Amino acid sequence: MDDADFFAAFYYLSQQRYSLPFTHYMLAKPASAAMKASAPEKPAVSASAVVKKVEDLSLAFLDDQTALITITSFAGHPVALIDSCFGILKAKNTPNCIIDLRNNTGGTISSMRIAEHLTDSILYGGFFLTNKWFAANKGLPDAGQYDRLPELNESNLEKLWNGIHTMEGFKLKVVPQASLYKGKVFVLTSGRTASACEPLCYNLKYYRKAVLVGQQTSGAMLNGEKFRLEPGWQLEIPTADYYTIDGKRIDLVGVPPDYEVAKDAEIEFVLKELIK
Repeated sequence: MDDADFFAAFYYLSQQRYSLPFTHYMLAKPASAAMKASAPEKPAVSASAVVKKVEDLSLAFLDDQTALITITSFAGHPVALIDSCFGILKAKNTPNCIIDLRNNTGGTISSMRIAEHLTDSILYGGFFLTNKWFAANKGLPDAGQYDRLPELNESNLEKLWNGIHTMEGFKLKVVPQASLYKGKVFVLTSGRTASACEPLCYNLKYYRKAVLVGQQTSGAMLNGEKFRLEPGWQLEIPTADYYTIDGKRIDLVGVPPDYEVAKDAEIEFVLKELIK
């Protein structure tokens, strides 16, 4: 069996023969096309309107009342860029902010940095559980067990991420930034909005910190880790499942928007129907 046949057999068996009940699995060789992310679409604003653009994030002003933050990836821990954008909005007292996640397929849980700018109290954003938890427990954590789970935030992200397979689980904790963005927030979503975007979207909606506009998110929210195989293959499989603070799974489900709007009509809908 050559590489092409091996690759095709893996996806046939995983997707059609057995229909695996989870996402975040992938077989590839690191140099293969399968490992390359598709190029994100361009933000739906003119270049002259963009006042800040770095890597996968841009900030533009649609008018003197409304900012548009477009984020196409949360890889690379972009907290400094997120802080910079919200610093500009706070300084200008911008009353409306649209956050475009329609072409964002995920990254790290640094996505929750956005929530830190939108709350003045601590929020708990759900939890991850590994097979070690389910080997020792019959169900989800009760209140006492939840409290005892270690916290995951930006400061200890790498430490916990690297040791996740040795743990039972951990909880997401959102600690407010020093100053609160007090404007209205609208988050644009689509079927491509996935992975690390989805806890952010769910919690902003759950805690009523933002309004979601667009289409249901991808439903691809797990922690996946990559393992080397021979000869030269790499296998990604999920090692921890994510549950919302009210005990729901997002993987293979997604997050529904508050307002379902057709593709490419989301910004116009927000401007004409929601910003008044």
